[in-house]
Amino acid sequence: RHLLIFSGIIVAGVAWFYAIPINQWLYHARDPETGDMIRILLLCLVPMSIVHIYGTLLTATGNIHLFLRISGFFALVNILANLFFIPRYGAHGAAWVAFATQTSYAVTVYTASFLKTSERISWKDILVYVLFAAFVFMVLK
Repeated sequence: RHLLIFSGIIVAGVAWFYAIPINQWLYHARDPETGDMIRILLLCLVPMSIVHIYGTLLTATGNIHLFLRISGFFALVNILANLFFIPRYGAHGAAWVAFATQTSYAVTVYTASFLKTSERISWKDILVYVLFAAFVFMVLK
């Protein structure tokens, strides 16, 4: 669990500060808006990691139907939000919808996992993740 979350934090931090060089390296593009998309979308790695961890826990404990219902609900929320935000805000809207959806999805999957299995993240772990994220962002800045 820690390795996946720490890796997501590192990649998100690197993407946040080096989005333009990453964009130029991957796509040979000079459009700064594309760099913004990289920043926002790679922030999704942390909540996606949480979904993978606790979704696997739900599946392994026989709660796959609950996990699938949660997943279906957030897929629908994502589609509906994109129908609203993409025409108004374009790619930026879609990126922020992805981040908001993934974060809400992660919180919901974690909560369902806690209620079904009593497995939880301790406050100490949360503090370690926040301090690690702050450290990564300070080092990369």
